[in-house]
Amino acid sequence: HCNSSRPNSNASRVSWYFLWNTPTAVEHNAVPNRFRSKVNGLTTRNSTEGSSAVALFANSAIGGSIVLVAVFVLIVLFAQSATEKTQNKMGGYARYVPSSDGNNVVHLDGANAAGTESLHENHQQQQAQPPIKRGFYVSFPVVLIISILLVCAILAAILATFFAATGVTCSGGAGVGLPNSNDSSVGVTDSASSRSSKAGDTNGEDLRLPTDVLPLHYELTLAPYIYDDNESAFYFSGSVNITIHAMNATSVIHLHADRIALSRETVRIVTVEDNAVLPLTDIEYSLPSQWYLLKLASPVQPGKQYRIEILDFRKPLLLDLRGLYLSVYTQDGRKHYLVASQLQPTDARKTFPCFDEPAFKARFDVRLVHRRDFLAISNMQQQSFEYKQDRDSRGRLYRTWARPELVGIADYALTAVKNITQFFEGYFEVPFPLNKTDQAAIPDFIAGGMENWGLITYRESRLLFDPKKDTTSSLQNIGNVISHEVAHMWFGNLVTPQWWDDIWLNEGFATFTQILGVRQLHPDWDIDAQFVVETQMVAFYSDSKGSSHPIYMEVQNPGQITEIFDTITYRKGAAVLRMLYSFVGDRVFRRAIGNYLKQNSYSSTFHTSLYDSLTREAQADGRTGLDVAEVMDRWIKQMGHPVLTCSREAGSIRLEQSHFLSDPSQKPDPKFVSEYNYTWIIPVTMVTQSNASAAAGLEDVSSLVQWMRIKSQAFPAGSLTPGEWYLLNLRSAGFYRVNYDRQNWRVIIAQLMADHTVFTPQDRARLLDDSFSLAAAGLVDYSVPLNMTRYLLKESHYVPWRAAMSKLSLLHSMLHRSSAVYGPFSAHMRRLLAPAYADLGIETARGDSHLRRLRRALISTFACQYGVSACRRDALRLFEQFASKNYSVHLPPDVRRAVLCEGVASSTSAEHWDVLYQRSQIEVHPGLHNDILRALACTHQPWLLNRYLDYALDKSKIRSQDAASVFSVVSANSNGLQIVWDYMRNNWDVIVERVPNSFATAYFVYLLGEFNTPIRLMEMEEFRAKNQDKLTAVQRTMEQSLESVRINIHWMNSNLHVKLMSRLVGLIGLLPPLLLLCSCSGAWTAEPATLDSIVDHVLGCRTKCYWLVIEALDRAPLGHPNQLRESSDPGVLDKNAKTNRGKVNVYGSGSNSAHKSFSSRWYELGQLNTSGARRREADAVEAISRHPVFQETASPSRLRISDGPVSQSQDLAPIALPRSGLR
Repeated sequence: HCNSSRPNSNASRVSWYFLWNTPTAVEHNAVPNRFRSKVNGLTTRNSTEGSSAVALFANSAIGGSIVLVAVFVLIVLFAQSATEKTQNKMGGYARYVPSSDGNNVVHLDGANAAGTESLHENHQQQQAQPPIKRGFYVSFPVVLIISILLVCAILAAILATFFAATGVTCSGGAGVGLPNSNDSSVGVTDSASSRSSKAGDTNGEDLRLPTDVLPLHYELTLAPYIYDDNESAFYFSGSVNITIHAMNATSVIHLHADRIALSRETVRIVTVEDNAVLPLTDIEYSLPSQWYLLKLASPVQPGKQYRIEILDFRKPLLLDLRGLYLSVYTQDGRKHYLVASQLQPTDARKTFPCFDEPAFKARFDVRLVHRRDFLAISNMQQQSFEYKQDRDSRGRLYRTWARPELVGIADYALTAVKNITQFFEGYFEVPFPLNKTDQAAIPDFIAGGMENWGLITYRESRLLFDPKKDTTSSLQNIGNVISHEVAHMWFGNLVTPQWWDDIWLNEGFATFTQILGVRQLHPDWDIDAQFVVETQMVAFYSDSKGSSHPIYMEVQNPGQITEIFDTITYRKGAAVLRMLYSFVGDRVFRRAIGNYLKQNSYSSTFHTSLYDSLTREAQADGRTGLDVAEVMDRWIKQMGHPVLTCSREAGSIRLEQSHFLSDPSQKPDPKFVSEYNYTWIIPVTMVTQSNASAAAGLEDVSSLVQWMRIKSQAFPAGSLTPGEWYLLNLRSAGFYRVNYDRQNWRVIIAQLMADHTVFTPQDRARLLDDSFSLAAAGLVDYSVPLNMTRYLLKESHYVPWRAAMSKLSLLHSMLHRSSAVYGPFSAHMRRLLAPAYADLGIETARGDSHLRRLRRALISTFACQYGVSACRRDALRLFEQFASKNYSVHLPPDVRRAVLCEGVASSTSAEHWDVLYQRSQIEVHPGLHNDILRALACTHQPWLLNRYLDYALDKSKIRSQDAASVFSVVSANSNGLQIVWDYMRNNWDVIVERVPNSFATAYFVYLLGEFNTPIRLMEMEEFRAKNQDKLTAVQRTMEQSLESVRINIHWMNSNLHVKLMSRLVGLIGLLPPLLLLCSCSGAWTAEPATLDSIVDHVLGCRTKCYWLVIEALDRAPLGHPNQLRESSDPGVLDKNAKTNRGKVNVYGSGSNSAHKSFSSRWYELGQLNTSGARRREADAVEAISRHPVFQETASPSRLRISDGPVSQSQDLAPIALPRSGLR
């Protein structure tokens, strides 16, 4: 075992790492299996007085049973009396009529009894002699049924009395899945808290821990059982003592636990002072809250300390990447196991009972019991082992752990963590408080890194760097992740938010300050410029949707907490903090952050504490009018961001702010009403062409800030002439977009063409990003961004190229599946990429800078994708060399992914695919392993892609951590998104079961946002409705994906004007299913069949009809057997097909021009077939819509094709393309 002690921390920052030490078998004693749990009974309760309610029910049931017995006896006696006086065995209503001889006559409703007169015959007599008494006639079967019900009622009363006496209460429901126990058990309740409800609670229950008691210290023991090779039998056991301080008198203590069984036999509470036991009257479990209620006979006293002793608990070790979990890797053909932890955000409770909220910080002593041939590390320095180490000038220990075969490539990680730790100490002027820092590379890890205090855990590819095998981007990612996690040692560990709604203070701050750590370590990386494309632009994209959310928002339950670990929290939070940094300046920022950390060390805080510190320092620096809270509340408490629309006035520029939405027809989510009416306080920075030299090279732009506080405001611009440009948002420091007047766009583009270096890389990237985003929203014409891309022929910096390719990739995703515009678009891409590829080549040159290497990787990937001949030729040459040397020859790391992808894509068989997959199974190096996994998705064979998705859900074939990546790269395949979607719909239950981490499943749903057709939107909405209960943890992601699809559909309609009619016209070739399925609005009777009559009928049908027609099209063969013969040569037609085509009037004139025979439709669809294969509906519709007869149904496009000469006027000219112009 090993002991460790650590300063105050919340439970989610505790971490462990057990790893294989030597392959030698060692004698050992198994951890005893001492704990079982069993649920004995169920009863429902709705308040904390559950036991009283059960007892009352039991007592009432006994009394009620006595009354019921008495009533039953009277009924039976009465019924028996009636039975004796009649021989009729029918049950019914009976009336007793007196007779003169003293014998009562029983008259039965609807029947005569033997020896009696009928009601009909004696009607007048009955009226004259009213009945003396009434009763119920009961037959023998009815008596038997009542007897059985009575016995059941008595048994229920006895059982209720028994359970009330034993103190067991549970809720009805599906059960919790707790382990078995031989001891008396604890039940489950749906409402375990008597506290008041809050907004966002589940079933009206408050899911926040009460503060009646606070944890001070944990003594935790964990013992993983990982013997033999039977993974299903692996488990861990543990115990924990929690010292608590009573703040208020209470007889109920709430304690988090997720699927950990506790009972009164395994839990006790004692006083710290004299070890006196406080009797427990009951233990209840609330499933929605994931906590136990420990009920005491007498309340704890304020000011005193107590100890919760949990003697034993046990859980299975699973490959689920949550809590304390199992990880597996193979070395020398033999499986090796390790155990790691991932407790953030709400999985500490999955590992041990605890107070699992960020504000409940405490000290921990951890004991880890393990096999002698394993090692164990935790947050603090171990007392039992010594390891190789590196130390800083203060003698603090730094270590990096990895698999034996990978330890040799941990040098960069060790250097980076030591350097960045010391940098942040100096920058914040707050010492790192621990005496050691361990870093561990985990083979199975869901995130990039986890900031456990003193033991930071990472995915292997985010910690280990081999300069001979890893890409330049891998090196940069490692540096970023290490800097991010080290920043958390201050933001998150030393100072913690009080609750998860302020998690942006953790993640947003670490995402921003990571660039400070990397910038001082690698000044040549231009990391601030890269922040614009890697973080700010991604945040803009997510935040421009109506389904976005504020940075600061209330969350209550674990599902909501998990959902906010998203782009808005991380990237928008970081971008807004970078804006804050830019308007207060570096000096004020450093001093304020240092004071904030010192004042709140080892405690939890609220974001207003940070604002107060920044305001004090800013005012001390002379900015007396600046109130940081006033400014920041506008940015974190309302969703979205502004766009500034500019217009020139005499001597000034007028700016008008409005909420930017990528689809203006969308509305913000009504759950997040803006209390500021979507008005921001904006730090505006501006230069003009005449004074641009004054701002050149200026990194700190705080001195140029002017504040915009209202919707419309004018800013002085001096003597700005119409031919001069002005530029806002210098260095892209502010989180807002700018829409210039048309004249300014024109002169900015002219400046870029003449000398783009006048603008910083940040500004050039932002101009590209803004113009494309504004065009997508319909605020500017696409001629603005497309003409701007022409300057890229002179661009040599990585960042603007990265920005351009990101935005052009969005156009690619819109066009490549269903638009005829894609042809000239791809030609334009080749025209841009070919010169850049010729400059860079595919081989790395000695002396290449970091940014040049990044640009080579980017350009090579896209040049090969768009068919630049030189790129494909070079990539295939390198792949053939690689394959000829048994797939083991060295490939240049930066272009390795492009080379492997091109090789897999060019293969018409599964040979290369299978060999590469087998190579991935044995490949130890994480970088090469990841590149192979991505390249496998480049195949054009749909069956291989489907098999790959199967593999992704089989942990024996693909690691669980890589499942989301596989789905992502398959969806990026030109045919892959539909394959992924079909697979998800058919296998969602399997995905949820095998990928239990909600971060990964959310990413699966996120991929669907690339669709751009109404039919896919309908399918997604149906999927959401069908799986509502299985999408709880990814509900917000699902809403965002649906909104993305709606935006894409709007974009297609607005920019390409592909109307419903032009899509449905293509269905004319499928007349039989069309007529059958479209009868929803009446029978179609037009003779002869004309184009107009069929289209009119289709358009008259309901949306459901359209759905059914498309489904039929998906199933229908798109080639006619008499027109397309099977051939290895795609599209080869036999003589019959050509003859048939000659018999129909395809391009007729006059009235016949509207008539296209059905066989001609089959012929045209057959042109798309490859060896008779079925093709998707979009391909068929596109092919048919290209016929001249259909062109009249399409309106002019904002991305329109022109076959004439291209104008080269000084105005915004269209892009020159081979044989056509794209405008």
